[in-house]
Amino acid sequence: MDYKHFKLNFVRRAGFSLAELMVSIALISVISVAVSLAMYQSRYRTGMVRNSLAEMQKINDGLKIINDDLRWASDVQLAASSRIEFTTSENPGDVISIYWNSETGNLYRSCNGINPIVILDQVANFTMEYDLISRKGVNYIRGLTIIIASPANESSNVRKYIYLLNQPRAL
Repeated sequence: MDYKHFKLNFVRRAGFSLAELMVSIALISVISVAVSLAMYQSRYRTGMVRNSLAEMQKINDGLKIINDDLRWASDVQLAASSRIEFTTSENPGDVISIYWNSETGNLYRSCNGINPIVILDQVANFTMEYDLISRKGVNYIRGLTIIIASPANESSNVRKYIYLLNQPRAL
């Protein structure tokens, strides 16, 4: 037997030892677990962001309805923290009401007290803060800030200032 030939083949033999193979398999396993966890968390966060954006869009749509009504208010008949009743110069005989029902969590709009429609549902809190100005001893409403808290994101409120173009007299 030719030992010299055998030694040359043994030295030149290509491949990995069993220990090297086990270490590489362990590293690949750790990396694949880390990547799969990152993908799971990313998918979970994407769903949360999508729901949050949908909620914000719904609130913005409701605020647009309120803004379109209140901008042209000419005579305010009731101004409370969660309810306002007013008329507009376009329809002076119609009393528009915007109010929040804390029991149902719905924000409503009605005209002359009939057929209330839901502007927003599932509202955790709704508040209106009035910006008053005084001219010659008479108070007028320059604008109001609407604050809405949704149950999905109670920690951050949505605030919108609405400037009233006609600046109706405050009660």
